[in-house]
Amino acid sequence: MKCLLTVPLPAVTHAAPRLPDLGLAYLAASVRRRGHDIEILDWNCRLSPAAYRDYLSKSGADVIGVKVFTPNMRGVLETLTLIREALPNVVVVAGGPHISGTRPEDLFLDLPLLDYGFRGEAENTLPAFLEALDSAGGEDLRGKDSLDGIPGLVYKDGGTVRTNPVELTDDIESLGLPAWDLIAPAGYSPQRVNPMDTRGYLAPVLATRGCPAGCTFCMAHHVNGRRVRLRDPRAFVDELEMLHREYEVRQFLVMDTNFAFDKDFLKAICNDLIERRLNMVWDSVSEENWTGSDPELYRLMYDAGCRVINIGVESADNDVRRRIRKDGKIEDVSRQVEMMRSAGIKAIGYFMFGFPGETRENMETTARFAFANPFALRSFDICMPLPGSGLHTYLKEKYGVERVDWAEYRPESSPYPLSTLSSAEVAAFVRRCRNRQLSKPTVFLRKLGRKVSRLMARQGGRNLRFRRCGAGDIAGPF
Repeated sequence: MKCLLTVPLPAVTHAAPRLPDLGLAYLAASVRRRGHDIEILDWNCRLSPAAYRDYLSKSGADVIGVKVFTPNMRGVLETLTLIREALPNVVVVAGGPHISGTRPEDLFLDLPLLDYGFRGEAENTLPAFLEALDSAGGEDLRGKDSLDGIPGLVYKDGGTVRTNPVELTDDIESLGLPAWDLIAPAGYSPQRVNPMDTRGYLAPVLATRGCPAGCTFCMAHHVNGRRVRLRDPRAFVDELEMLHREYEVRQFLVMDTNFAFDKDFLKAICNDLIERRLNMVWDSVSEENWTGSDPELYRLMYDAGCRVINIGVESADNDVRRRIRKDGKIEDVSRQVEMMRSAGIKAIGYFMFGFPGETRENMETTARFAFANPFALRSFDICMPLPGSGLHTYLKEKYGVERVDWAEYRPESSPYPLSTLSSAEVAAFVRRCRNRQLSKPTVFLRKLGRKVSRLMARQGGRNLRFRRCGAGDIAGPF
């Protein structure tokens, strides 16, 4: 069968990411190994809505899979409409964070043009679904026993929404590598870990899946579970060496939130990178597991090429942190940032406002912490009650809301503020923090570095495309 995997069309999606989508590439590799034709339309798709519809009509796809992010719901709905206009009878499936976190009974209310949804990881379940569909000659499978054994599948059986239990892959190394030929890094924006380093290209990678944390603003456990599963350290570095050799990748982003969950695992990767002398630079995401780190580990990471660690601080008020279930006290974060800086690693701080019960005083505490510590860059945002998160449960209970219209939901104007301030007041506070950050000299120099990088790349004759960056939500079914 011919399967086409697509993100929401960038032309109708606000703040579309500019990185290759690893989730789609892992899926594509699994589908292709089972003998099906596969194609990806990723974030570097430059088609207009009309051209996208025309492309799909000529694609010959039997099944189209769409990755769904809650903040992009409006773009998702427009994309699904274009798909149905191009191919009225095509089987449309969807996966991604929104599908995994949403109550099954709400799924087809959110996405009425959808046929099937996949919850959790789908590298094994999507190929099984395609084989069942192929065996049935492309006929509608709903109401048939062949769907019962497909883990994580959500579908309508008459007037009833049915969902199969999710099964996660124990050995994630057995999933193989993503289909890098379908998301070749050269076709994306020259985003850099180090803006002044214009060598080659950048690629996102994954070394672990799963997160044991219980943060109330997050729903990642609905996608990858709470148990952390590790790749083989040497196989992970093998993939990096392959990307270096075959795709000219010189910088990479470690996207998983638990890269330091097992310190021996992290050290093995760093030592292997040093031994192979790949001369690649990289960044990673930091959660609470970094609080057990020490100066020696950060120096080893620097020697292995780590130049940036993105820290999810969220709030600097310990009472708020306790309510949102962030482990560790804010004093621990300060110590980690200083150790990173001493090792030569830049720390980028991510902060959110508008948590349940948060006051203006709590928010001021977070802002003071953000600018008092030596972060190379700071990101400020409004928390969003994602489906499946503790914040979503809090919103429904506080306001008696059964279902949120995500296509119309905007955190800055939400009628359902979670904190003691109105949504507009929280948005104004965030703007003030962002404006102060933009006035910092380091931000000016970083932006200047990006411009220099792009100019040098263009002079080198590369065909480059630029888009806004988005992080996270990389792993999972779609």
